[in-house]
Amino acid sequence: MDGDLYVFCQSVDVNGHVTGDVIGFAQSIRVNGPVDGNVRVGCNNVTLSGTTGKNVLAFGDSIRMDSDAKAGGSATVFGGTISIDGTLGRDILSYGHLVSITGAVGGSVKAHGDTLSIGSTAKIDGATVFEGRNHPR
Repeated sequence: MDGDLYVFCQSVDVNGHVTGDVIGFAQSIRVNGPVDGNVRVGCNNVTLSGTTGKNVLAFGDSIRMDSDAKAGGSATVFGGTISIDGTLGRDILSYGHLVSITGAVGGSVKAHGDTLSIGSTAKIDGATVFEGRNHPR
């Protein structure tokens, strides 16, 4: 798609190339294809599996960045369960019940919530700051 993609629906899979931004509100959004701009979504379930050229802004109950997903910029995420298994070029700012990082972060991590879990495969280039109820794991 040439330009921005706006979606307001129950469920959508974005499989093609979007040269602009993806902006969506739905129960479920899965972005599989490449996005040259930003991904800005608010929904119950968000799954990123493709490449995002710039930043990710997501609000949802479940937010997942698969291991194949890449974002060139930062991620700002608000959710219940947040899983970062892919690669981010810059920082993460998260507010969530459970934040799990097993992928690569090219900047810092600032997390707020109940639990922060950093897996043995995670690579974080900057500082990690966590404010929450439980000690980070």
